[in-house]
Amino acid sequence: MKPRWIVAGSVAVAAVVGTGLGLVAQDQPSTRQQTLVSSKPSVLSSSPGSDLVPTDEVTAPQLVCGIQWYPGPDATSLPVSDCYGPTTRTELELASGFSHDELGAVIAGINIASRLSSNCGKWVYEGTANTQTLGDVTSAIADISREESSATAEETRPSRWWYRLSAGDPHGELVGVVLIASTPQSRARGDQYARLELTLRWLDGDWRLQLPRPRPRLTGDLDGATELGGQR
Repeated sequence: MKPRWIVAGSVAVAAVVGTGLGLVAQDQPSTRQQTLVSSKPSVLSSSPGSDLVPTDEVTAPQLVCGIQWYPGPDATSLPVSDCYGPTTRTELELASGFSHDELGAVIAGINIASRLSSNCGKWVYEGTANTQTLGDVTSAIADISREESSATAEETRPSRWWYRLSAGDPHGELVGVVLIASTPQSRARGDQYARLELTLRWLDGDWRLQLPRPRPRLTGDLDGATELGGQR
């Protein structure tokens, strides 16, 4: 099965763009990749005095649950997977439909947080806050509308993402996800990374981001983190 969106350029997390720090995510995580293969039995033939031997074998196309990148509402790249989501994007550039597992939560966190930025436009961040977050939505929208950043998009654009789970169960109702990104701005500060801590809740068949909106901070620690990938 081919992914339904095209591969795009580099990634930036909107929650970080607003504060001058970029975040990040993986093309195809080697430790998380799943391959689904179905095959038909071999067709056997025989001739007098001979054993049965296979004469033909038919194998169905493989489905690889890798991650690709598509352009987000502010022209930065966001992760998408046929297996982990998002399965739906609306005309207002809202993304939904994530799988109830580890990578589904991680990809949901990046896609939702990236849209909570004034760079995406009022319709996008208001729509995302109203439909894909839990908490004080009114205050979150007001904060986004006032956000300013002295950093350029190039300075905050992530080139690589890492993640780890900090709490909860990705197959349950609540999970904590730590996103770590390498950006030009963070590297200029001495091989540092931008770190963003998210809490997501499974509600009505999809992941929701818990408010208040998280703020990124610098870190030099990748211990325990799994590389998700990204676009250089």
